[in-house]
Amino acid sequence: MIISKSRYEDDLLITDFNNNQIYEKRQPIILEKGDQVIKYEIKEDMNTQDIAKDIYNDSRLWWVVADALNIMNPFDKIELKNKSVILPTFRTVSEKLIG
Repeated sequence: MIISKSRYEDDLLITDFNNNQIYEKRQPIILEKGDQVIKYEIKEDMNTQDIAKDIYNDSRLWWVVADALNIMNPFDKIELKNKSVILPTFRTVSEKLIG
């Protein structure tokens, strides 16, 4: 197993050669009382990128969705249909990232 720095500050990439997996360990966005959120119903055949594109108009924010669903490796096949998830609004994401 190799642990290396990620492109995100204070995050790590963990490479597990035994299981042929790469995980990114990062600080998730922590929602606090008063933060704006969205309740989103996941449709059939959607993945984290699809949801991010639908909500934030930017599929690169897939990791926000993955964090909300507690998904460690978003590249694994995950059954998402018929679930609902509470996600931060784009404004909340921006405030948390930029400060």
